[in-house]
Amino acid sequence: MSTDKTSKKANIDWDLLLDPKNEDERSELYLDDIEAISRDFVLEIQTALEQEMKVLIVEAKKRADVHWASNRIAREEEDENNQWRFGTRARMNGRSLSAEWFLNRFKPEPKGGKSQVYSTYLKKGTGNQYDLSAFKKATDDEFKSIKMTEEYYAVLRQRSNVLMKIRRLLNDYEKLIDKRKVEL
Repeated sequence: MSTDKTSKKANIDWDLLLDPKNEDERSELYLDDIEAISRDFVLEIQTALEQEMKVLIVEAKKRADVHWASNRIAREEEDENNQWRFGTRARMNGRSLSAEWFLNRFKPEPKGGKSQVYSTYLKKGTGNQYDLSAFKKATDDEFKSIKMTEEYYAVLRQRSNVLMKIRRLLNDYEKLIDKRKVEL
């Protein structure tokens, strides 16, 4: 069997090796080769998981962008009394998705300048979705945007949780590869 790392996977016919009659072909395969292929598998899946988490976060950021664009339109087209008070952001927190909401309070500058904005993050509570009652102070249009965004976020949070579970299971799998080597 080849020891070249790049050709190792390509040159092995696993279906052929599964056949009980092909003991001679299996005897040509070293356990170190098998372990290396298993480790390559783990690395490929870890890389794919990290990539998918980034894709998920970009998707959440795009949904947040839509909420902020609607906020800007409301500010430009409506009077100042229609100022949206709820903001959102999506980001990577460690190795998972964080999609959060906050309540903005505006304090006018005494000299007529720009208002200062004070933000307080809302608690999500348990589950994958914020309780919509937390947005009681939202205007009608703002609430529609929040509801659509939060429903979208809830699915993204679930997907993030699944990716995290896969990551934990993959870590368990890698430990079993290590255990196999110790026991042999």
